Amino acid sequence: RGSSLGPLITALEYLQSLLPTGAKFAVGNRFTNADAALAPFLWRLEISAKHNLGGFKSVDRDSFVEIYQSQRFERLRTYFENIKSNKTFKQTVQSEVCLQFRKKA
Repeated sequence: RGSSLGPLITALEYLQSLLPTGAKFAVGNRFTNADAALAPFLWRLEISAKHNLGGFKSVDRDSFVEIYQSQRFERLRTYFENIKSNKTFKQTVQSEVCLQFRKKA
């Protein structure tokens, strides 16, 4: 494809391949330390991609669509939606603070 996101796309494909089919989280239907470890990475990635920050400043729109709208990453997106619906995640995440920090970087 020629996108500068090639290594990221490959890593996300690998991560998605590790997610169990039919489970809400990384190791089943309960939020665990595995999910807590992945949550900040996926959260910052989403903020950066949606707001065209960091490495996403120089990528084409197709790369964003590939990750956040295509069938290819549907399982990964569902997994992250499950993380975002977790009570603890919702209580600790401050998206506006992260967005302002990322804009300054």
